Amino acid sequence: MESAVLRNASVFDDSYLPTDIPHREAEATDIAHEMKMFAKGYPARVIIYGPPGTGKTTVMKHVASSFQSYSTKLVYSNSLLTNTRLGLFSLICDQLGIMMPRRGISSDELISRLRESAKRILVIIDEADSLKEKDLLYALAKSKETMGIEIGFIAITNVPSFLAMADARLPALITKRMEFKPYSPAQVRDILFERARLGLVPGAFDENTIGKIAGFASRHMGNVRLAIYLLMLSAKHADSADRPKITLEDVEKAKDGLMAGLLEKASAKLNEAEKKVLEAVESLSFPTSAEVEERLAPGMSPRTARLYLKGLLDREYLLSEDIHVSGGGRKRVYRVAYKL
Repeated sequence: MESAVLRNASVFDDSYLPTDIPHREAEATDIAHEMKMFAKGYPARVIIYGPPGTGKTTVMKHVASSFQSYSTKLVYSNSLLTNTRLGLFSLICDQLGIMMPRRGISSDELISRLRESAKRILVIIDEADSLKEKDLLYALAKSKETMGIEIGFIAITNVPSFLAMADARLPALITKRMEFKPYSPAQVRDILFERARLGLVPGAFDENTIGKIAGFASRHMGNVRLAIYLLMLSAKHADSADRPKITLEDVEKAKDGLMAGLLEKASAKLNEAEKKVLEAVESLSFPTSAEVEERLAPGMSPRTARLYLKGLLDREYLLSEDIHVSGGGRKRVYRVAYKL
């Protein structure tokens, strides 16, 4: 049966690559410049960081899709899947079409084969904080000296303190650090309207539903990926109710289901006390440490709550952000780091 709401489901998929990247033009220009400079012989050791859903991977793939160079080979790696030195060099060989024996092969032999096939390789390393070997990026940064082949990298991470966690020698070698700040509610609306225009039947959405979803994203640090997914779930909910248009009720019910699933997924590996802290943060809107402590009292002491907050932040279950308050001051607030 044909959907009365959905026209093209592919535009809501994570793999969808938009023709244009609104509100990330400056970042795309900077990335393209770094890639062009590497092709001309300059080093590229770039760190791109920012909260989930701020367009880092989408912009990177968009720029990479139009990159052309006779001297430079481009490789994409996701460290959730490939997180070791041997795995990365095997992936590079595979993407460059270098034949490898069925038997096991060492990193040195892989490097030797790479050296024969290419002199300059630029590796995009997504989810770089999932790399298991702390010195891997440093090894790539020194590849020209130690391997006889120039391997540049653009590492993408959600973790602002990523460099502090890496090899201590690496920060001095970084050529560019780029921050992707959260989208504003107005920017999220623009992106949602474009996805809705491409993916939904005309008349199946309006300003109110898009605005409500954009507001939801703004409460989660401008996570546009969550917003796009919620738009798709809202359309699905309207479809199941045989409605030709998404209502605010569809958005609300889709949001409740989405957040319950994400909170359960996020807390799956946590103990009961950590789950309570995570749930307290989610139940409040951009809470400070003091507000979380108050919500957890008297069952948990303020000191214990602070320790759990720090631990969840270090393990990337939470994100923190310093925001301006009235009177010119600033305060640090917390948000659950949902990942789809």
